Amino acid sequence: FQSESFKRQLAASLEKLVHGYSEIGEFEKAILHGRRWLAIDPLREEAHRALMKSYEWSGQHAAALRQYRECVLVLERELGVPPLEETTQIYQAILENQLPRPDIAVQEMATQVPERTTVAFRDEHPGPAYPLVGRNEEWEALLKEYAAATPNGRVCFIVGEVGVGKTRLAVEFLDHARQQGAKIFEAYCYQGETNLAFGPIMTGFNSLLSLAGAIRQLQEVPEYSVSEAARLLPELNTLIPQVKPALPMDGPGAQARFFEGLRQVMHHLLEGSSSGILFLDDLQWADSASLDWLTYLSRRLNGTGLFILATYRDDLLLLEGPLQQLFDETTRAATGRRIPLERFAADDVAELVRSTKGLSQELPPEFSTRLYQESEGLPLIAVEYLEGIIQSGESGQEITWVTPGSVQDVLRSRLSGVNDTANQLLTTAAVVGRSFDFNILQEVSGRSEAETIGGLEELLGHGLILEHAEGDIDSEIIYDFAHDKLRELVYQNASLTRRRLLHRRVAESLANQLRGGRDSGNLASLIAHHYELAGKDAIAANYYKQAGEHAQALYANQEALSFFQAALAGGHPESSDLYEAIGDLQIFLGEYTGAISSFETAAALCKPGCLSRLEHKLGNAHHRRGDWELAEQHYKFALDEMDDGDDPAQRSRIFADLSRNAFQRGHPERAQDLAQTALDLAETSADLPALAQAHNILGMLARSTGDYDQAIHELTQSLAIADELKELGSRVAALNNLALVYRDAGDIDQAIAHNQAALELCRQQGDRHREAALLNNLADLLHAS
Repeated sequence: FQSESFKRQLAASLEKLVHGYSEIGEFEKAILHGRRWLAIDPLREEAHRALMKSYEWSGQHAAALRQYRECVLVLERELGVPPLEETTQIYQAILENQLPRPDIAVQEMATQVPERTTVAFRDEHPGPAYPLVGRNEEWEALLKEYAAATPNGRVCFIVGEVGVGKTRLAVEFLDHARQQGAKIFEAYCYQGETNLAFGPIMTGFNSLLSLAGAIRQLQEVPEYSVSEAARLLPELNTLIPQVKPALPMDGPGAQARFFEGLRQVMHHLLEGSSSGILFLDDLQWADSASLDWLTYLSRRLNGTGLFILATYRDDLLLLEGPLQQLFDETTRAATGRRIPLERFAADDVAELVRSTKGLSQELPPEFSTRLYQESEGLPLIAVEYLEGIIQSGESGQEITWVTPGSVQDVLRSRLSGVNDTANQLLTTAAVVGRSFDFNILQEVSGRSEAETIGGLEELLGHGLILEHAEGDIDSEIIYDFAHDKLRELVYQNASLTRRRLLHRRVAESLANQLRGGRDSGNLASLIAHHYELAGKDAIAANYYKQAGEHAQALYANQEALSFFQAALAGGHPESSDLYEAIGDLQIFLGEYTGAISSFETAAALCKPGCLSRLEHKLGNAHHRRGDWELAEQHYKFALDEMDDGDDPAQRSRIFADLSRNAFQRGHPERAQDLAQTALDLAETSADLPALAQAHNILGMLARSTGDYDQAIHELTQSLAIADELKELGSRVAALNNLALVYRDAGDIDQAIAHNQAALELCRQQGDRHREAALLNNLADLLHAS
């Protein structure tokens, strides 16, 4: 009964808000409250009528008509009655564009958003409460977007320059949503970690797994999804020991299964009384693998109620790549919105000064104007000035202004009061990175437990760092610098010798964790990074190679390429193998000029017996570019490097590619002879990859002569062998050629099915050249159908 009483009170309040906003002409707000009013009681015709009017007065004529039809449908379904005559008359007036507009009342409305309490990370170390000012419209937009996430999800981007307050607005909103019962996947991206595949995603999952009830919710996730997610989150095997191993990563649809497994686990962990939120801060620093998964999520929002919120710096936005693809996807699907943040106006800075606790009441009257001039409206600098004044205790005419134009000057003034132990810990933390935990800070700094605790309390008291405790009280506490600019300043203040020493100690600490069973691939890249900054290039190169192999296994081709290049730059002894691996990745990424250069270098450095393989790869690279003559020369060089009895399987592959190249040059008879030679050699060696390739080229040649039955026979054999081997490239080639045969034979449905299967495998492999060709073929097939 009490619940129903509250519901009636809420409905009455919403009704007043709808009529009030309509009377002053703020129809969008009237619509927002009208929808909520109607959600409480869909049978209230007054709510339907109010919404119809508000839609019409705001220029949304079609929406007003749809609202009437929704009213008719609800009344018929629930009560079996038609709308009242009053409702029908309003509908008729809207239909005829004769609905009278209201007399807009001339009155002042408070545009100020009620003050919200800033939730401190830790009550033990409360800092000055800087209220959220100048963000009323953006706050309302966030609430509106979050409300719209039910049931089909939304994506929202907070955009602005460095220090404009993107993260502050987002954190304020997250605190508000958390108080409403929302569960949050919270992750932060940092500069310098753009090659750490799935780094922020792992952090976000760790925050969810530490929440109370996480294990119970994981029990509801399908077992195959947990298995896939455990590739990235090995701790799931500990939380749910009975989980079976996942399927091999080279199977069909492996990447899709992996992404879907992560999505299912996240979806169940975010279930609660309010829509779950996925938050990523500084999206411009996210790795491409994380962005690929985020794009995958954005395409599958229907029915999830998921609210994706991200911040990014517009001055660093790349116009190409996964980040742009994410923006394009959400824009095209009309599921995303950008909320740009501008610098403060003078009035906003004045309000910030008035509302900040801890400031002296004797501030000169021109203080706010001077603060606006010094900060140029950038919230970060304005807040840092205020923090420095509060810490120093200056008041009245005693205030000394730091030389304008440098955030570092402001931050340096805040470091002056820190004692020696805390300063040493702060330097150590700056070397570790933006985020750090107690254990690594103590181990690397060499301080005792008591000294480390005392130093952290000193830093927290000065507001230089913040601490986060996710989930239960026993969960691990993570510390962050208050600003990344502060970390950069502290780092630069340390001598080069000290920085190298600390980087070496960090690397050794992380290497111990790796030996203790931590995820080797993601940890390897961090170890390599610190060893490199410590001047230990040879050790760093080994870990970069390990990180590259891990990224390659997760289909993070761009990250793998960067790691291999770093290993090469570090002087890794296996330079020929690295150049070859780099060339292979460049082929997938469509960088053929770079791939040819890499293969040529590998050929110059390779050991005896490897040259034939590299000449073959050079031939394939030139073939992809359409340089048929150059390709044939390299294929012949590859054969010349081998004796007639050497490795018939390798010879078979070269003859198959020679056949394909001859066919492209318009020599079908020669192509047929070469293909038959390839098949004979493959059968002699009983090498399955060579057999798959030989049957594939024979099928392609049969199609060119119109012998579709023979073509299907050859290509089906090729596909069966490739399926047995789980070899992605051969499967893609066979499926693509089968699609072309079925198209030529007039079976469009079969052609589309085979093309789509090939496209899925090709995307999994990350081969951009073949993906482009398959998309082009699919477009032709869809047009033909």
